[in-house]
Amino acid sequence: EELKSVSSDSHGIRLWQATVLATCFAFFILLCVNARRRRSKLKI
Repeated sequence: EELKSVSSDSHGIRLWQATVLATCFAFFILLCVNARRRRSKLKI
């Protein structure tokens, strides 16, 4: 039972880390897209 609880906790941490990484990655992409749009507007 103890091993199961530990494995479930580590799995939860992995899911949390994956969620944070995915959120940061998506936010980074949005920043890049916004920067490109701003640059294109400035060029035009």
